[in-house]
Amino acid sequence: MFQKFSRFSKLCFSFIILGIIQESDAHPSSIESARQSMNCRHIAKILERHYQIPDGLLQAIGTVESRLKAWVVCEGRRGIHFSSKGEAETYLKKILGSGCSEDIFVGCMQLSYRNHRKRFKTCADLLNPFQNLNYAAKMIVRFYRQFGNWEKAIRCYHHSRESASSRRYAQKVLAAWRKINPLFAQKNIAYRIDNGKTVYYLKQMASS
Repeated sequence: MFQKFSRFSKLCFSFIILGIIQESDAHPSSIESARQSMNCRHIAKILERHYQIPDGLLQAIGTVESRLKAWVVCEGRRGIHFSSKGEAETYLKKILGSGCSEDIFVGCMQLSYRNHRKRFKTCADLLNPFQNLNYAAKMIVRFYRQFGNWEKAIRCYHHSRESASSRRYAQKVLAAWRKINPLFAQKNIAYRIDNGKTVYYLKQMASS
């Protein structure tokens, strides 16, 4: 019915009031297709075009967060992937009703329930793949506009852009991105060997 896996990351700690994000001229039918879809990868691809996020980035973050699985609930470090929305929603309501003191992370993009629940009407909305991914996409674009490049946006999506944890998180995302979009990676993601370890970075970050 479900399988367990380790949660790799969590969202930026601060409460975020999302501003109006400029959208591309994505075809309305594409967005409607995303709204109706339960496939996180399909939705992420459409939202990347819609919000002009580099091809593969939203998918890479979702891969690190949940392996692009929709019905995932993480309580602290314990993550469970359910086979249906109903099962995930029932479990989420159960742990919320038990007075759980741990933060809970939900859905494709592992949104923090503690930090972002007020932006959703119900638990079902938070689990909804389109609403979950759409909220995360707007957040990532906001961070990009605030900090001026995508690598810092990735770091802040995890927690704090200057923390060691966020740097490790960015490495996982960049590595996933290289596999999802090799052509983009060849042109834009560089790497170096640091103490025997491969360190990835976006080329515009090389001088920072």
